[in-house]
Amino acid sequence: MRPTQIIRGCLTALLVLSVQSCDLFSDMDIDNFNSPDINQVYENVQDYPALLSGAYNSWWNHCIGVSPVFALIPAAEIMTTGYGSWGSSPYYKIPRELVPNTDADPVLLPPAACWYGFYQAIPTVNIMISKLTVEGKRVIIGEKDYTNECLAHAYILQGLLYGHLAMIYDKAFLIKEDIDTDNFTYGFSDYKLLMAFALSKIDKGIELCQENFTDPIEMLPEVKFNNVTLAEFANSMAARMMIFNARNEQETIMIDWERVLSYAQKGMKDDFKVNVKDGWSGMVINSDPWSYLTINDWGWIRVHQRIINMMAPDDQNAIYPWPYGRSVMGPVNSPDSRFDNYFTYEEKISWAKYAPSTGYQIMSHYRFTRFNALFNYGVGYINFYSAEESRLIIAEAILRTGGSKSEVAELINQSRVNKGMLEPALETETRLELTEKIIYERLVETMMTYPLAPFFDRRRTDIRTMGLYPGTVRHLPVPYKELLLHGLEPYSFGGINNEM
Repeated sequence: MRPTQIIRGCLTALLVLSVQSCDLFSDMDIDNFNSPDINQVYENVQDYPALLSGAYNSWWNHCIGVSPVFALIPAAEIMTTGYGSWGSSPYYKIPRELVPNTDADPVLLPPAACWYGFYQAIPTVNIMISKLTVEGKRVIIGEKDYTNECLAHAYILQGLLYGHLAMIYDKAFLIKEDIDTDNFTYGFSDYKLLMAFALSKIDKGIELCQENFTDPIEMLPEVKFNNVTLAEFANSMAARMMIFNARNEQETIMIDWERVLSYAQKGMKDDFKVNVKDGWSGMVINSDPWSYLTINDWGWIRVHQRIINMMAPDDQNAIYPWPYGRSVMGPVNSPDSRFDNYFTYEEKISWAKYAPSTGYQIMSHYRFTRFNALFNYGVGYINFYSAEESRLIIAEAILRTGGSKSEVAELINQSRVNKGMLEPALETETRLELTEKIIYERLVETMMTYPLAPFFDRRRTDIRTMGLYPGTVRHLPVPYKELLLHGLEPYSFGGINNEM
């Protein structure tokens, strides 16, 4: 496939069961003459649930894949690494600098990692929506009609895909189901317009969930939705995406928090877990099948010293930033009981000799071991959306809409006190103090669930020391190859006054 065909290949290729059915970056100089006719593939309506599962697969794998997580999580000073793999080092260097957006290996360039992955799934949902709403196809399997259900999934997936493009990039192509891709002008929409579109589609999907149904197959490993659980999932994802789309404190204030609260209260109250399974464990394009969970077990992924300091501010071994020239510090005593439950001290820092060239701030003695069985054995469940995250979204939405501070404090304390054994949040505290406690809880509880959650939380706040390090990128640029395709000048972000 030639570079000029990359995005069009995404729009016309079909995603059948797995993202591995479309390798966008192998043999890029060779045309693909083997893609089946779209109408022929979509003629068999019995395949529609499997096609939807394939679209979920592409969305899921690029949500938990190692890139751009490996660049943005060190940039957010949540986790850290002694090496620059997956193009990460320019994102965490101090002082912050312009990050590369060049014509290089797409596996090593974070801007390319999930751009084409999300666009891989968009044709599936766009075509299916068109087939069901314009052509009037009915999805009859056996004696049951799954049309409404498939359409609900397609709209929700359309919202998820564009919502995640909005959260990660400054702009992207908004390709709707009624657009003629052969004549599409490829104009960009900014992240605010993308998110507005995404939420409108999720709303359509939620509306369709008023009719009773149960999925005929699992959409994600060990996840078979019915109309109630699909609506709850969609509401929770919408609440999360609304919050995570903010680039700074000002945009966070401008969020429609009443809408966030409505979504969150109608959303999931328990953990949303997806089983680890071959083909569902993360993907950086097709040549690099790693997840952020996998690399955590390699020994050189550590909890960032900034998190250590946040949880043990009075311990001299938790000093932040890591003192230049010092290679060893002792164990840390934290008042938060989760510290020893979630992290494990290791005296050896295997990459200490590289610190002078890559920055002492990358050093840490603590490994994240909360989900260690999952790391070590590759079995178990990824807790992608936790009960704690749900409660904290509701708490923040109540607080920001002028609601009861007593209720907010109670929601915070369900994790802060019951799990962390910390002094409780109080209704007598200021709204700023309660918001700071919410962000603290989010940074602790969402670490290594949805991997980019702490990055999104840091970029949307400037509360005390909770925000991003000055000069850190706040979103990624459109990949170089995409810009080149449309005759546009390459650009990037990073460095003071060029964060976004």
